[in-house]
Amino acid sequence: MQNCPVSPEHRKTYTNSVSKSIKQYRTNFFLGTFGSRTTSTTHRYDDDDSSDDADNLTTTRTYIVEFLVGFTISRKGLRVMTTDTFDNYMLDVIRRRPYSSEIFILCRKGDAGAVKRLLDRVEASIYDVDEDGMSLLHKAASHPKLCQILPARGADVYLRDDYDALFAKQSESFILMCEIGGYDPWHSYGPRAIQRNICDDISV
Repeated sequence: MQNCPVSPEHRKTYTNSVSKSIKQYRTNFFLGTFGSRTTSTTHRYDDDDSSDDADNLTTTRTYIVEFLVGFTISRKGLRVMTTDTFDNYMLDVIRRRPYSSEIFILCRKGDAGAVKRLLDRVEASIYDVDEDGMSLLHKAASHPKLCQILPARGADVYLRDDYDALFAKQSESFILMCEIGGYDPWHSYGPRAIQRNICDDISV
């Protein structure tokens, strides 16, 4: 297997009184794929009585580590998420499935009802990706209804595939639009909007 490390990346986004900073890293190695991400979310509170801006800031950090192993197309692994206070954590199973898997076909078709049934029956996971690392959200990028349902169930809107393609543009305002299904800027692009060069050309 070819080792294709992805350089660590850092980006910062803003929306109203909230700023979000993301650092992530991913690399492929002989046994599988390892990835990590730290998300820092800072809330700024308006307080006319306070002269110190630092008193108006609250920052929380979320850490995510993913590890996939296997020598076949259908790889399996774990995804661990916790906060900087370590008072909350999640452990999920992730799988790398073939392109022809039913869940990906349904996402491309935009069949929201069938997608929900597969997820509810645990026949697929919100964290499943295909052979190129594309998530359910990547597959459903041109279907607004699924782009509401999947993030609400925990889909990672910041996840990049193996070709560094992001589901949406790297700006908080665009991410929020995606989460609520506001897809007017994508009218001319459709599913091609997930490609990095297209995303960078879209302004909100």
